[in-house]
Amino acid sequence: MAGTLLSVGSGLLGVILGVTSSWLLVRRQHQLTITLDLHREFNSGQMARSRHVAGKLVLEHHNKTYLELYQQLSPEQMQDIWNVVYFYQRLWLLIKHGHIRKDYVKELFADVFYYWLTISFQSQLVPIETHSAHHIADLRDWMDGHTTDEERRRWSEAAATWDRLDDGREA
Repeated sequence: MAGTLLSVGSGLLGVILGVTSSWLLVRRQHQLTITLDLHREFNSGQMARSRHVAGKLVLEHHNKTYLELYQQLSPEQMQDIWNVVYFYQRLWLLIKHGHIRKDYVKELFADVFYYWLTISFQSQLVPIETHSAHHIADLRDWMDGHTTDEERRRWSEAAATWDRLDDGREA
């Protein structure tokens, strides 16, 4: 009897361990797929165009908040800005809820995020009280905790360099 119970217990433990390890592997693969899909979207032609146009707009109107831009720009112009904001909002929510490979985020997204933080988010979006602004601030705080001072310094310097190089280019 004891031997039977031990066999059943061992078998049950094996099933539980097998199911758990299988679930963890599927979950990690799903997170990787989402991470790479998000990276693919980020580097798509449409998103690259939106980032470029939005960057020009926020730099041109650097002394205005996003709420002021919303009141002054056309819906088409604002859409490019919102495309960038909503991308980073989704990135934050995926991080927050554990649906993305966090160990890839810095490598794939941090440098351009800090560019946007430097040229726009910190001064134009974060100060206003919206869900998007809070999500961007939360993403900034998470990124700050997962990057070094040296990395952030390099990315901020790169943002300034890109701004100088971009002066005079057409949208």
